[in-house]
Amino acid sequence: MKLYNRDLEEIENEERYNRIDKILKQQIDFLVETFGIDRKFLQDRAERLAVIEMNPTDSTFFCESNGEKQERKWPSGAAALTARKRQEISGNQWIFETGIYYSDNSSNHTVIHELFHFLSMPEQIEFGDNGIALDKAGVEISGWDREDNLVDRTYEATRFK
Repeated sequence: MKLYNRDLEEIENEERYNRIDKILKQQIDFLVETFGIDRKFLQDRAERLAVIEMNPTDSTFFCESNGEKQERKWPSGAAALTARKRQEISGNQWIFETGIYYSDNSSNHTVIHELFHFLSMPEQIEFGDNGIALDKAGVEISGWDREDNLVDRTYEATRFK
């Protein structure tokens, strides 16, 4: 696990690291004991976790797309967020480094919620013959082109309400 400030610069913060590490270990134990998920898989994934600090009053956050830093809008009402900290395209693969954006004021419940999003998000997706990659985020599956444009909302959760 690595910690980052809002500007995506790696930082050290022992208190934050220990808090997230403790919660992460508890959730790995829960997933292994309750669902029989492979502990090594979860631990390997946890090593790649990025934890990015956010200001709860900010309306934007930063990520990197193909080496370019971009500012994105924060979802309204979100206490924390799991998102692609970094993404790049290599050949037919869309490769991600996923991060949890949160503040030290976030509750443990919020952190656990975001950790489950993190653990269930793919680290890479293959583009189909049509040039579209299907990505699962939260409860939605969306189609994206190579320029990071949303092109298919067929499986968006709000369509089924």
